[in-house]
Amino acid sequence: MLLDRKKQSMEDRMLRARHSLRRLATLYLENAKITTAEKLTMFCTAATVGVICLVLGLFALAFITVAMIELLALAIPVWASYLIFAGVYGAIILTLILLREPLIMNPIARFMSRLLLEPDNTRETDRENGGETK
Repeated sequence: MLLDRKKQSMEDRMLRARHSLRRLATLYLENAKITTAEKLTMFCTAATVGVICLVLGLFALAFITVAMIELLALAIPVWASYLIFAGVYGAIILTLILLREPLIMNPIARFMSRLLLEPDNTRETDRENGGETK
């Protein structure tokens, strides 16, 4: 009888352990889903803001360029004004091509590595503060 009780107790422990491990795996999976959704949201937000700023910046640049060409055309022929601005934009493009790594690739790599590789400290801070957020 004592042996049956120990055997039943052991089976209960194994059943509870299995249930706890299943629950832990489920919680880890949910945490991974939430973290992935959070990171994708941050990435999509940054990409959307970047695209909107790029489009609006291009419109502003076009208007500024036309105004500067018209202003320059008061002193020199219009065709020369267009050539000067073509040269300015060609120099900007050449500079971007030559400096693409420090100006474009490195900031994007830093952003993506911070986004994907660094742990989210807000949850740890919440646990340390007893659930209170500052």
